[in-house]
Amino acid sequence: RYLPNQRRSRRGGFRLYHGNHDATRGLEEQISEALNTSKSFSELDLEDVCLDDPSHPCCAGGQREGDEVNQVEQQLKTVFSALKLTQFSNLVKEYTAFTYVSGALLLISAVITMKMGAISAAVSPAILSRVAGACLCSVYAILGVPAFIDVAYNLAAFKVDIHVLTLLAVFGTVVIGCPLEGALLLLLFETAYIIEVRLTKAAKGNLALLLEGAPKMAVVVEVSEADKSPNYDTERTTRVEEVQPGKYIVVKAGEIVPLDGRIVYGSSFITSENITGESLPYRKMAGDSIPAGARSVDGTIVLQTIRTSAESTPMRILKMTAAAQGKKPRISQFLDDWMNVYSRVILGCTFVVSLGLPLLGVSVLGPNGSLYRAAAFLTAAAPCALVMAPLAYVTSISAISRKGVLVKGGKVLDALSKCDIIALDKTGTLTEGELECTGITHVNGASGTNGTTPTFNVLSPSEDKENLGIALAVSQGSNHPISLAIKKCALESSAQNGFKIQDFRQIPGYGVEASAKKGNSSYEIQFGSINFVSKYLSDSSTKQITNLVKSSGQDKVIAVLHTKQPGTENSDKTSLFTFADKIRSKSASAVDDLQMLKDNELKVSMLTGDHEANALNVAAKLGISNVRAGLLPEDKVKCIEELRSDVSKSGYIAMVGDGINDAPALATADVGIAFADSTTAAAASAADAIVLKEGGDHISSLPYIFRVAHKTKRILKQNIALAMVSIIGTSLPSVAGYFPLWLSVSLHEGSTVLVALNSLRCLLPESRSSLETGLRY
Repeated sequence: RYLPNQRRSRRGGFRLYHGNHDATRGLEEQISEALNTSKSFSELDLEDVCLDDPSHPCCAGGQREGDEVNQVEQQLKTVFSALKLTQFSNLVKEYTAFTYVSGALLLISAVITMKMGAISAAVSPAILSRVAGACLCSVYAILGVPAFIDVAYNLAAFKVDIHVLTLLAVFGTVVIGCPLEGALLLLLFETAYIIEVRLTKAAKGNLALLLEGAPKMAVVVEVSEADKSPNYDTERTTRVEEVQPGKYIVVKAGEIVPLDGRIVYGSSFITSENITGESLPYRKMAGDSIPAGARSVDGTIVLQTIRTSAESTPMRILKMTAAAQGKKPRISQFLDDWMNVYSRVILGCTFVVSLGLPLLGVSVLGPNGSLYRAAAFLTAAAPCALVMAPLAYVTSISAISRKGVLVKGGKVLDALSKCDIIALDKTGTLTEGELECTGITHVNGASGTNGTTPTFNVLSPSEDKENLGIALAVSQGSNHPISLAIKKCALESSAQNGFKIQDFRQIPGYGVEASAKKGNSSYEIQFGSINFVSKYLSDSSTKQITNLVKSSGQDKVIAVLHTKQPGTENSDKTSLFTFADKIRSKSASAVDDLQMLKDNELKVSMLTGDHEANALNVAAKLGISNVRAGLLPEDKVKCIEELRSDVSKSGYIAMVGDGINDAPALATADVGIAFADSTTAAAASAADAIVLKEGGDHISSLPYIFRVAHKTKRILKQNIALAMVSIIGTSLPSVAGYFPLWLSVSLHEGSTVLVALNSLRCLLPESRSSLETGLRY
């Protein structure tokens, strides 16, 4: 599958060369390579997206789009435009009234023709014939012009496709003296075109609806330099496209956020049903980012804008979904490659039928002659239903985008349906990614040297506000995850910081220390790792703390707080703070649901850079048996390759992560799924699919994505089977003379419409499981 010295993902992204060179490569270099070589979501993907693109996969009509125009086509275009044929053709396609009128005229002509004897007693047969002929000619004039223009362009480009075949069938009916059936063909083709266009639009969904609820105006305001509070006297209403990044806007309770921004003042509960479908409110406060389209429920907030309206979250979702729908899956590429060949083969078979049947005693002309049967065969064998089969991808992409899930295209759904292993990052994916203080343990006598046996007393943070306040005092100047956890815990426990900090120092990788005063008392405080604080303790005390850590288990993060009052005997106090990364509320049910997919054939693995004990603890709670811990980004890449070659039966691996350190693994996997706060996140740039985090338990989206992929694959197979049965089941009886031309056309166009309707089933909600209660359709 790979060259001896090179192994790469199927999608042509991140490359990993084994050997000594790989060991010397830096993390930054690998991440840069992953982001630069993976063909994923990027600005280049979105630059040329036309949101009003009218193209569709219909085969019953429509002009060729996107191909280079040769000189003959250009001349035809000039002639048709001068004769006003192009304008008339566009009117016929735009207004369905022309089709209804054509149907009425055809009905009049058919009734007069078939009931001439009964009607001629009251009206002259000559007049009836003229009326019938005029109605029939009107049908050809109305519906024949668009078909003729399409075929002329295709023949000028030496392209024999479905349009050419169908018009040849119409021409054949006129030649053999069956103009009524030729007009019926035109009417059926145009009717099928109208139906297919509407079904295709329904499948794609109206992406512009994403922007309908977005405000067109924003309230720009000036703020105080001190606390960023708004000066309401400076309010002015401005169109959102005129607001540049860095400006301040105010959003009041009940209003929708007009632009992506970061809160600088105030707090509020926010809902993001317009972005992710999640209607449950969640608290946002100063420093948090909010996407455009979110709604402020109960508070007034001031945002500093971070993107223009053209780059806002709803607009990027809209553009990415449109780009994904425009990217052709493998089946569409196959059909494109072979359609000309197939059309020429069918055209050759048509000539064989028309010339070969007379050798078997079948007449050439007449309602059941060889030319008539050849026309029926030509129509029945046209692959319209096959062309419509990939509509299932368009429908699925539209459905999942409404839940805040963006995929690169139909190829991603194909690959997802083949994956039998999904590798999950732990921190930020299965867990909240934020440490939580779970307990404080006092070690009495731990710093003594008199051989006393220490005693241990474990308290919750709210029960030991004194030590929590001391830890808070030295954590105020740090942004370390442990310091952030202390600040959050102190806020929740109402712990107070009564210390005045002096000589604060932060030692990266170790901890913090400072001198502090409280009243008339002075303190020396150290807070950090055991190795860092142990130099302030006796050997026996350090050993006792080590034993305590071992006895409490290695699945927690430990920080040691040591305080001492200089000049005061036996004033040393030591406490152990334990921290844990909180598992997401829906991670367990999501993992269970993933493992039940594909008849329990989807295996779940965990790849994490965290300590093995922590990883095993989380995995045990979630029911994950395959765990690989202590991994650097390059190690995750190797694990992906090993899982693909040694464990996977299908050879397809999905990787889920949320950070830039996951970018190489996301690019290496056959399907990289990024949990991202926005579509511009670094991890999203290297991924095939983005699950927006905003407003919910995004881990719940994973089983849903896999279900949609499997359902899309099933519906695609059904579409292909239906199309092939229609082609074979209609073509052979038509050649044998059992099916008249009108029936062949009806069955052919009916199967095409059925394929389109079957594709719309992808819009139906999946069967809801316990983990999908947060996903509203």
